[in-house]
Amino acid sequence: MTRLFLLTLLACVISAATIAQPRRAMQPPMGGQRIMNFVNELNLTDAQMKEFQKLRDDSQKQMIALRAKKSTLGIELRELLRADAPDKGAVDKKLAEISQIDAQMRQQRINHWFAVNKTLTPDQQKVWKKALAAGKVRQQRGGMMMQRGMRDGMRLRMRMHQPTPW
Repeated sequence: MTRLFLLTLLACVISAATIAQPRRAMQPPMGGQRIMNFVNELNLTDAQMKEFQKLRDDSQKQMIALRAKKSTLGIELRELLRADAPDKGAVDKKLAEISQIDAQMRQQRINHWFAVNKTLTPDQQKVWKKALAAGKVRQQRGGMMMQRGMRDGMRLRMRMHQPTPW
């Protein structure tokens, strides 16, 4: 009985302490301010922002389709490797298909970068290239993101799990 009373009392104290904590205002994740500073430094027009959003969305759709295809090929490869007597020719062919998808994904990232760069004015391109050279931003999966060392937990991309082919 005493044990139950003490546990109930402890739960009440913890609850009261939690409720008494002042609520913090909603703040953007760390690193968000750096990104906003970078966007402000680019001084993008509304039309450029809309174009960036469209480019990003289109690129992400294409990358999702490519990742889905790559995942499917990975499953097919796993099935080939699980066979009692794996066919090396079929495995090599599947690996070549996966490599082709990898090349298409790299090409998509490059195409996206050029499309973004083309949207910028020459002055904005200088800021963009300077930020890339400094490692502040990089292209990945069809969008802009902070470098690992710079982002402090803030990511500007949707995290998509890419399962390994086996």
